[in-house]
Amino acid sequence: MENVWRLVVVLMVSQFSLVRSDQNVTVEEVLKPMAMAIDSFRVNSTDNVNDKLRRQIEESRDWKTIPCDNFLHHACGSWPYFMESQVFDVLHIIDAKFNEELREIFQNHNPRRPEMNFMRQARNYYESCMAVMAEGKPLNPVEYLKWLQYNENLHWVPYGGEVRNHSIHRNWVKMLAIFRKYGLNNFILLEEAMQHPWNNTKMILAIKRPYADHPEHYLGPLESEQRKFTLRNISDLENHQKYVDFDLQLKQLVDYHTNVSASQPQMVTFGQLKHMQMSWLQQYLIVALHPLQIDPDWEVFIEDGDYLKTLKLFLDEVDDEKFLAQYLQLNFLSRLSYSQTDGGHYECMQSTRHLFPLVMQWLYKHHHREISFEFYKLQLLFSNLKRNLKKRLNRTLENPALEVAINKLNNLKLQIIDVWQPAIEHLYSDLWLDPFDFVGNRLKLQHKQVQSQHSHLGDVVQRGALEFLQLQRRDIAESPLPFSVPRQNLIVLPVTALQFPLYHPQLQQLFVYSSLGYAMAREIVSFFSDPQRQQIDAKGNVNLKLRDYFQNLTLTEDHKIAGFALDLAYETLSVIRAVSREEVKLFLLNFAHNYCSNYMKFGDNLKLVNGVFERFSSTRWNVFGCYKEE
Repeated sequence: MENVWRLVVVLMVSQFSLVRSDQNVTVEEVLKPMAMAIDSFRVNSTDNVNDKLRRQIEESRDWKTIPCDNFLHHACGSWPYFMESQVFDVLHIIDAKFNEELREIFQNHNPRRPEMNFMRQARNYYESCMAVMAEGKPLNPVEYLKWLQYNENLHWVPYGGEVRNHSIHRNWVKMLAIFRKYGLNNFILLEEAMQHPWNNTKMILAIKRPYADHPEHYLGPLESEQRKFTLRNISDLENHQKYVDFDLQLKQLVDYHTNVSASQPQMVTFGQLKHMQMSWLQQYLIVALHPLQIDPDWEVFIEDGDYLKTLKLFLDEVDDEKFLAQYLQLNFLSRLSYSQTDGGHYECMQSTRHLFPLVMQWLYKHHHREISFEFYKLQLLFSNLKRNLKKRLNRTLENPALEVAINKLNNLKLQIIDVWQPAIEHLYSDLWLDPFDFVGNRLKLQHKQVQSQHSHLGDVVQRGALEFLQLQRRDIAESPLPFSVPRQNLIVLPVTALQFPLYHPQLQQLFVYSSLGYAMAREIVSFFSDPQRQQIDAKGNVNLKLRDYFQNLTLTEDHKIAGFALDLAYETLSVIRAVSREEVKLFLLNFAHNYCSNYMKFGDNLKLVNGVFERFSSTRWNVFGCYKEE
């Protein structure tokens, strides 16, 4: 679920932009399928939500397809939006419905009514974004560089034939650090504040190699396309191949140190970097974290010192200083342009959600106060899943592995993002945004996120602190699904998950356990099946020896993880109440219905859903009249 459902909104944006290029197609025509989909997910006070969901499940089924041959096609072959390029899947509709609700709140605000500062700043950002969109043309990304020139004394290089300040020496370390300060990361370097490996309450600095999103290219395909979009807007598309060639050189450097010559990780202090021929890294961190004052005794985790030294030599030897600056600028600008194409309301709302994630969670709960009464039920659902998994672990493991696993499971907690209003007010107390300055607003917010991530360096931080929730990550900020914070032994549930058809106060347990319950179960299972999470103990500290304890539980294929999780959710439900033969069918169909998608994504979900269907034990398998051959 996690890999398939997240990040569909970015794809929707690019599709929308392509359609907009055809002047014969109106915005209303493009958005009509999505508007219909959103309307079908709205719940009125007179609706029977269980009948509503049953009807949607039944209407999506393709009765000509035998379930045993292709269960996903049977469950989703008649999904109303199967051939609609603007509607990707069920989560996409939930996401768009939330965007519509937020847009109405923002646009229908009474200016005479006082509001909290954090809401005023979120509204100012949204209005500045809408003002840019109203101009009818994409924002020139170079405006970001001009803002940084004025506010950070950035010496940047123009694109195209323009020549300016050619005599100025440009320091790539300082330029990269400024870009990191305003959000660029996992590019050339990965810099982050992370929990100490042996003390999960202490935050330290970490410098790592970048992790490429695509095995054949330094940039992932989506980022590569976004960079082409950026190049078109700065009139430098003809130089695209030069940047790709340089990508490949950097990729070879990263790959070599990842697969061939990775040095041992080191824990050093900031002051010691100078004696390791890494004074340039000190300069980078000072600029990137300004105005934070770095203590010389702060610990710094160096993943691969040899990579850093080779990287410094490689970039210092680039003869074309102007090209190197343009290369760094391009990748910074393309990340900023990630969701800012020339689309409609969804982009501005999506961008606001990404940059104000806690505010959006608070706002949803503020306008749906009834969901507070559901928190106890959700904690009970989580406890039931854990209790049933404990029974499985008792059947599967022996001591000492069993004792370690039970301690870890007992310490696993569910944290619902129920943000205290004063905490948000404090977080944004020093923020001021201009409703007419989108460029400045966006950069200020990028910097705000970086500052927040590093705000407790050297301090002891309590479990569940907002700094640990990774809400700045796009896939988390824009998704209603639960997600994990492994070193905190936490599973975090956004309040935006409490939307039909994933959840509703009147929804039967059968539907809840096969949707939101399944999503929770996936996260719980991952703490024992994922090789990286297996090495984290009950206190959240790293212990590499623990992997050996959980070898029998390791699952790496998505459909096997999903199958184990759905089986756990079903068994948990069956302990609570009896499940009839017809209800088992409905349980499976509702699970598959959440993976109904258009033709663009149908193939991605095929292996997962059909693999899960095949994994079910013979008793439940038999409800559709399927029999495995002996």
